[in-house]
Amino acid sequence: MKWNYFFNPFLKFSEKSLLIVGLLSMIAGSFCGTYCSVTYDGLFSVHSARRTFFESLLENTVNVLVVFVLLLILGKIINSKTRIVDILNVSIIYRIPLYISGFFVNVPILTRVAEKIEASKGNLENLKFEPLELIMISALSSVLILILVYAVVLLTNGFRTATNFKKWQYYVAFAVVLIIGEILSQTIIHNI
Repeated sequence: MKWNYFFNPFLKFSEKSLLIVGLLSMIAGSFCGTYCSVTYDGLFSVHSARRTFFESLLENTVNVLVVFVLLLILGKIINSKTRIVDILNVSIIYRIPLYISGFFVNVPILTRVAEKIEASKGNLENLKFEPLELIMISALSSVLILILVYAVVLLTNGFRTATNFKKWQYYVAFAVVLIIGEILSQTIIHNI
């Protein structure tokens, strides 16, 4: 497997394959949200919370639709020939790493650390961690950061492939659209 296909599967696989994998992943991610007690309450957000399958599926659908609509608008501005199916595939494929991160959110060591922080009642000077806890926190944090970076890389490469953009101004517009999308998706999800 070539690494560029790992970071940009949109170059290798057909739109039909990507769509099927993306939709199946969204369903699997919703099951993960239910059984791992996580919420996907933003384009890049994964938090601990109890959700039913339908609540999790609704959150994932909102996230996909928000990023899809915003990127489609930007894509059409950049290149009028941008195809809807390509933007839809980008919108569902980039979320696969985020679904995987759901398995790491409620790891027992993180739960214990969160309980210690909560028990400190804001007095962080008295907060003490065991060396093993610090190692595990660092390792899990590194894994979660890599997963987030991979999701952003998939989103960026997919959008760049779909629109064929090259100018630095489009990268700035892309980043602004993602920030707006994160705020918008969180607002919608928290109000439904």
